[in-house]
Amino acid sequence: MTSKEILSRCLEDWVLRHLPGPAQTCAAPIATYSMPEEEAALIGRAVSRRKDEFSTGRHLARAALSRLGCPVTALGMGKFRQPLWPEGTTGSISHDGGYCIAAAQHIKSGVAGIGLDLIDIPGRTSRMAEIAPLFLADEKELAAVNVISSLIMPELLVFSLKEAILKAMAGQLDRFIDLREIQLHGQTATKVRLAGELVPMRLSAEQIGPILVTLAIRLR
Repeated sequence: MTSKEILSRCLEDWVLRHLPGPAQTCAAPIATYSMPEEEAALIGRAVSRRKDEFSTGRHLARAALSRLGCPVTALGMGKFRQPLWPEGTTGSISHDGGYCIAAAQHIKSGVAGIGLDLIDIPGRTSRMAEIAPLFLADEKELAAVNVISSLIMPELLVFSLKEAILKAMAGQLDRFIDLREIQLHGQTATKVRLAGELVPMRLSAEQIGPILVTLAIRLR
């Protein structure tokens, strides 16, 4: 196996360990994949790099669903550009730093949605403190996320967790959400407020090689 394939397997394994119940993950370096016509139409005018990211994500999502026993020929797109998962399932796709991952799982009584986010740490760290006012709800969030990981730059971790939270919430949102409307607080940083309302959420994060991976599980 190449180093990229090894890192991809590590991403798969970490996410799978943190997902509750029946679930499947697929990760791979970003490449060019063929797409069914329905999916190709969703990205038709994009530049080639974006098409590769999109096609890799959809390819991995379909593979994860197939492993889960829910094969599909194509995934639609919601109003916030999120994948539309088959009835009875939920999932998430993320890509950065040349890697992509998708996860899918059966909806259980205790899980309403999942969200994944990948960040290329070397490529994103330099400006993160500068742009923090665009996504920080409160400076206290930087201290709150230390209980999730004290080894990762807190601004980077807050940003990635909020991206994952948005994906976990996408199926329930009816409007655009500013990242500053998401508040991480409490001794465990798992108390999440969205537009002032408390949302039950389980948050995890890990650095795997140069990649930060975060996972948000929305609880019912």
